[in-house]
Amino acid sequence: KHSQPLQNKALIQYVEQRHIPYTLAKIYLDEAYYTVNELDKQYFSLAFKNDKGGHELRNKYFKGATSPKALTTIKGSNNLSLNIFEGFFDFLSALQYFNTSKPNNTTIVLNSTSQIKKTLSILNSYEKINLFLDNDKTGEETVVLIKDNHSNVVNQSLKIYPNHKDFNEFLMKHKRETDHATDHYKNKKR
Repeated sequence: KHSQPLQNKALIQYVEQRHIPYTLAKIYLDEAYYTVNELDKQYFSLAFKNDKGGHELRNKYFKGATSPKALTTIKGSNNLSLNIFEGFFDFLSALQYFNTSKPNNTTIVLNSTSQIKKTLSILNSYEKINLFLDNDKTGEETVVLIKDNHSNVVNQSLKIYPNHKDFNEFLMKHKRETDHATDHYKNKKR
């Protein structure tokens, strides 16, 4: 297995189909090449590094991870607030939506909601917790768990994308509607 900077055209196309521009993706994602179960066939995926040196792997057909499984911490300039995301596509979607390449607040990408218990001990180091989780049963249970452990929690998922499963689904729909409105305006001007 090896990883390298993101340059594979199929992976770049996949990222861009999810409305994450290459210029943003290449800051946080590499590409990984690997075999599964010692088979001769080589696979490739996007690779998002976690705090323990493992990677979340994703391509159009596959979602997995290498060991060790862990969360990813991105330090921000504001250490009073903490952002928590479920997965890296939601994190990248937020950066794209807010038109920035680096979060202002320290940010944790769980890489799986099963990692949440590992963050509970550090929550009290922050004055405010912003949650950007999936709007599903697991996301709701995670919100409750965090609220039970911290007094100032804002569920941004319900504020920003209440009618969508996650931030990336919201971004993709928002972008399509914006592009459609722009095309409609351009056609009217002709």
